[in-house]
This record gives sequence, C-alpha cells and structure tokens, in this order.
Amino acid sequence: QRSPKWVLPKPFLRFPSILLTSLQTMLPYNLGNRIIRFVCFTVIEILHAVVRRPSFVQRLFTRYLTNRILSANPEAEEMKCIPNFKPGCSRIIVHAGFPKALTQSNVTVINDPVLG
Repeated sequence: QRSPKWVLPKPFLRFPSILLTSLQTMLPYNLGNRIIRFVCFTVIEILHAVVRRPSFVQRLFTRYLTNRILSANPEAEEMKCIPNFKPGCSRIIVHAGFPKALTQSNVTVINDPVLG
C-alpha cells in the first residue's frame, strides 16, 4: 500500500439459524431478507453520517480507530501506519488481523515515496 489506511475490525457476527430460518420462511414477501438488508444498510448510513463532517463523534471514531491500530501493533506510529487524514477520505479497510500482520517477521513496511 502506498499510504496508510484506516482499519475497522471485521465483525464476526452470525445470525442464529433459528432467527434466519424464521425470518426467511415465516414472513411473507421476503420480508425477513428485507429486514436484514435494512439493518445492514442503516449501519452503513450511520457510519457515513459519522465520518461525513467534523464533529465530536468523528473525533471519537478517529480516536477509536487509532487505538485499535496501536493496540494490535504498538510500533504503528514509528512505521507510519496511522493515516494523517480523517476516516472516510479514503476507503476504510474491514479486516480482522491487518495491524497484527504488519508485526510478523516476514513483513517489511516500506514508506519511501514511489518514484517513476
């Protein structure tokens, strides 16, 4: 990667199979699938509202993401792995182990500018 990215932890959420089955079979007109899509869409819209304009919530969100990166990789600041822009200015990576992967022995972080 040429510049650091904000990383959100990947949620490991699984809907209970009883809930999924009941939503998909007992409700008419695919209403269960529509409810699930609506919840997912609402979460994404709330995230967009948080990062869209400067606010107290945006600062909290930025601090949360920074702390997540630093807790997984304490050397992240020295390696220049914390972005210097606000979340939402670039694509946010949703990944379970990205900051920890940078600390592995077979990984080298290169921060030199791209020449060409």
